[in-house]
Amino acid sequence: MTSVREQNLSAVKTLLDAIPGYTVQRNPPRDPNDDQIPAFVMEDGDEPDPRLLTGVDQNMVNFTVYIYAKGATLETAIDAAYVLLMNKLLADRTLGNLALDLKRTGMTAPDYIREKGTSPYVIIGVDFSIEYWTAEGDPEALGP
Repeated sequence: MTSVREQNLSAVKTLLDAIPGYTVQRNPPRDPNDDQIPAFVMEDGDEPDPRLLTGVDQNMVNFTVYIYAKGATLETAIDAAYVLLMNKLLADRTLGNLALDLKRTGMTAPDYIREKGTSPYVIIGVDFSIEYWTAEGDPEALGP
């Protein structure tokens, strides 16, 4: 069986995969190539120790989605991608009843990349956290 943590992160990746026109990667070894942009790159984050309740472990896992965008105006391109990302991920904040809540927790400043030999593009990182419960001491069993 798979941990509830991984089920939640996989559910996010599946949602990202459903956004047409974007390359989607999870924990890739390198940044996307110029021909793979626009892209969403998901990176798993930390997971604080669970909060122990009677019969339940209250967990949280963090992750970041980096948006890579290019276009005639970089500001318009990154904003359009951001809107797609937020609409898709926050449409069901329970990720199909796997999570108690999915929320945005922060966002980086845009990083404008203008390298010789590639099209200019912009990157922002959008931070999220997923709160979920598991049965006490069992990472594979969804909590009540």
